[in-house]
Amino acid sequence: MLSLDIGEKPVPVLALIGGEAAPAIPDRPVEVDPIAETKRLLESLSDDTVRLVLAGDFDQAERRVREIDRDAMGAHALAAAYEAALRSDPANPRLLERALYWVRSGFPDLHTAHEAEAFGAAIREGEARLRQIYRGP
Repeated sequence: MLSLDIGEKPVPVLALIGGEAAPAIPDRPVEVDPIAETKRLLESLSDDTVRLVLAGDFDQAERRVREIDRDAMGAHALAAAYEAALRSDPANPRLLERALYWVRSGFPDLHTAHEAEAFGAAIREGEARLRQIYRGP
């Protein structure tokens, strides 16, 4: 096998201003954590999502969240939005129905007895919390 030495690797050049210290340059670029970024995007949308839900525009609220995440984080964000909306309008049966749907949708398919127990407990807890808020017939 042959190798070719092409010399030193190029390094970034910074224009320095007199009297200022040279900025530190990291050895490798900073990578964005995709999970943290998804959470940040969902949180930035939460107020608008609740507003859309309260206005009855469920499809638009759900579409906007699902564009960011179609899995568990998106489902949890929608469950939280519907719960917040239900707190504002506790007699609205449509809000309860959608909130229950998203609480149940926030968990993956079950593969083990442990998952069934843990996820089932979390779902029952969410459902109970929503039923405590609801003040309808």
